[in-house]
Amino acid sequence: VGVHTRAPGPPGLLGVRPGLPGLQPQGPMPPRRPDSSDDRYIMTKHAAIYPSEEELQSIQKIVSITERALKLVSDIITDQEHDKEDDKEKKEPAKDRVLKGVMRVGVLAKGLLLRGDKNVNLVLLCSDKPTESLLACIVEHLPKQLT
Repeated sequence: VGVHTRAPGPPGLLGVRPGLPGLQPQGPMPPRRPDSSDDRYIMTKHAAIYPSEEELQSIQKIVSITERALKLVSDIITDQEHDKEDDKEKKEPAKDRVLKGVMRVGVLAKGLLLRGDKNVNLVLLCSDKPTESLLACIVEHLPKQLT
């Protein structure tokens, strides 16, 4: 009859078996290693392509103004829709807003703007499939709200 030896238990975190002396980390974590030349190169490149705080603030301001203007256009269109429904003797229940909201997409939404980027994308969410007449209405009212 042979003697069977067992391992002291299943492996723990990082494959280290609990209870085995000498394999557990001792003392505080080692200090952070100094930046390598690759690290410095990457940080220099990042500083060169990342927009300045002024650029970020100006884009944020323009986007906020545009979002607010689109909200006002949505209010105008909703008021016009309610006026039309009042003329129809309120036979149908009031519809939701035609323009549901604005969504930031692309590099703006992901925070991946680069220095010198002047164009960002916004998507206008509609309750129904957009029509040419809706687009014409937005084009008519938006410039007035942006001023």
